[in-house]
Amino acid sequence: MRISFDRNVRYDMTELDIATETVGYQLLKPRMVLMEIKTEWGMPSFLRQILGQYKLRPTRFSKFERGLKDGFQRHATAY
Repeated sequence: MRISFDRNVRYDMTELDIATETVGYQLLKPRMVLMEIKTEWGMPSFLRQILGQYKLRPTRFSKFERGLKDGFQRHATAY
């Protein structure tokens, strides 16, 4: 099992320099944190309990797909 937390997720349709955090467009709302849980055999019961206590529910979210959608909407006249 792997749990990671992402914040300040950015994308750019042309060029993105990861050496600086001021490049590109924000993918998440300010102060939002994305928790990613990857398991090989499903969610363990203790983790389901913890998520339930905080009223968190699993959803599918692709940073790549969300960046593409937002980017094409933002730059619709350029394509």
